[in-house]
Amino acid sequence: MNEIDLYRDERPEAAPYDPGTRAAARSRLASGRARRVRGPYLMVAAAGALALAAAFVVTRSAPVEQAGQLAQVGQAPQVRLMSASEVLDRAAGAVVEELDPRDDQYVVVKSQTMYGSYSMGEKEERWLYRTDRTIWLRAEQTGDEYGVLRMELLEPREFPGWPIPKQAYEGVGKPELVALANCDGGTVPEHLRSDYAAIKRLPVDAEGMRAHLYSAHEPNEKGVQADQSAFTRASDLLRETYVPAAQRKALYQAVATIPGVSVAEGARDAAGREGIGVGLVTQAGTRDDLIFDRDSFALLGERSEVVDAAVAGAPAGSLLASTAQLEVSVADEAPEVAGEPCRTKG
Repeated sequence: MNEIDLYRDERPEAAPYDPGTRAAARSRLASGRARRVRGPYLMVAAAGALALAAAFVVTRSAPVEQAGQLAQVGQAPQVRLMSASEVLDRAAGAVVEELDPRDDQYVVVKSQTMYGSYSMGEKEERWLYRTDRTIWLRAEQTGDEYGVLRMELLEPREFPGWPIPKQAYEGVGKPELVALANCDGGTVPEHLRSDYAAIKRLPVDAEGMRAHLYSAHEPNEKGVQADQSAFTRASDLLRETYVPAAQRKALYQAVATIPGVSVAEGARDAAGREGIGVGLVTQAGTRDDLIFDRDSFALLGERSEVVDAAVAGAPAGSLLASTAQLEVSVADEAPEVAGEPCRTKG
């Protein structure tokens, strides 16, 4: 049973997913926004946030000598505000190892994640579950089987204001190897695909990429909702996959044009690395950030922090989601997983 089935069983009166939407949701769930569950518990990704802050760079000025005082030794730092456009422009030019996998190869991504877990049983429980992940994704996902995930649960953390339940510790420290497969029979629409073969066909200019990001939102979404959906689409394209240099540059340039996008200094990824956040405040009362290294401007990961306690249901400043991209490479093969990836319930 997957998360979509759990939701359907809890809400039988809800209209069923169409095949395209269902397949897209399944793909996102498998790629890290949620984990497989036991019993009546549903794992979902929390929205993200941080209070609006500023990223800064340090410049240097010449020594200053004032009357009655000794000349200052060394150089005094001057603080200058760095805009989101500047950060993203530097990220677009960041030097990273360029990859070019064949369609039959695998993009391999090692990462750490932390997301919110919410119960759907009689007793409501919440906690933050953490994972150490390695995912092998076929560069071109055209068949039903498209990759393998090795996931190990790490020690859970407390969801603000909620004690950690016993079941949060089930499976901690026990690696699990899972075949990623399309068990629903649906097809992910072309504009929602995030495999390498599809990404390298995306526009290489900022205007074209911006149009692509906004094409991912639902037809009834307008204004702020559409802006948030466009930013989410950009994040989805950067998570547990590889974006070629030309598309990566266009993507960052397009993100810079999304209304509400700003910078936040001191953002940390799931591995504890500090960088500069670029993101926006969401209608869920949180701020979602992409985090970039403050020196190289390479992508470190993502985070989600509460800015509106009343809307988010957690204290302002609480971290509800976090990821860290640790390594990206290419492999000819993925690990073998015993058993059928799609088993009929009996």
